Amino acid sequence: MKAKKLERALKNAASQSSTRPILQCVHYDPDGSITATDSHIMLRLDSMHSLKQPFNLNLQTFKEIDEAYPDTLHLITDKKENPTSFQIDLKNIVAALSFLKALKDEVITLEPLAKNQKGIILKTKTQSYLLPVEEFNGDLKKISVTADNLFKCFQFYGDYLTHEQTVQVYCYGKFEPILFKSGKSTYLVTSVAVF
Repeated sequence: MKAKKLERALKNAASQSSTRPILQCVHYDPDGSITATDSHIMLRLDSMHSLKQPFNLNLQTFKEIDEAYPDTLHLITDKKENPTSFQIDLKNIVAALSFLKALKDEVITLEPLAKNQKGIILKTKTQSYLLPVEEFNGDLKKISVTADNLFKCFQFYGDYLTHEQTVQVYCYGKFEPILFKSGKSTYLVTSVAVF
């Protein structure tokens, strides 16, 4: 992944708001990972550095912030068993980007197709998009997310993946974050309540 695209992905995941400066940071963990989150989305990349001390780099000011970074690892490791899971390949991620980009702050509901059909419907109040998926396992309940957050996730994977790679997606429940994994990357997108 090119440095400029990685920088964009980290800036997209980090907070733009100055109310919690620590969330404007990329966190360098002694385990070699880097993490950026705004508390609605999170990007974690493993095996990215060899620093032995934790380090927080503010992406707005490019200064170190000497503050404890939120514990985000439990968001990845403390998941319930038997999630709904499926795979999305690179061409389908890239194809969905223009649909997602046009929606900005709208809420999208992910809905399963009928049994034995390979796809997820991305649905707003006025539009829908069929996202082809593979290896579908489980019982997907409707999950809603903001289009902008899903766009940032898909944009990252459009840049990160190479030709034949896929993203494994895990859905743990209606009000749980959706977990996307491929290679050394993990991306979380929080769900939103729709009434």
